Amino acid sequence: FRYVQDQLKANGNELANLIYNRNAIIYVCGDIKVMVRDVRETIAHLLQEHFDIPNIDQYMQSLETSRRYLLDIWS
Repeated sequence: FRYVQDQLKANGNELANLIYNRNAIIYVCGDIKVMVRDVRETIAHLLQEHFDIPNIDQYMQSLETSRRYLLDIWS
């Protein structure tokens, strides 16, 4: 796999289940310009695909607010 999001997609069902049903904590470390954005979009897409969450943006925000989606970023 070339990019982090490719690995996330390859394990999409398991990852989505861990986040949605098992309250997994996601820690993303990387470049804010591309990688962090692409990883967030991939995770949101996987959750939407597997669980059909009505407002995925609000759900992703709730992960951040509850400190289940953590970032260590640089520019």
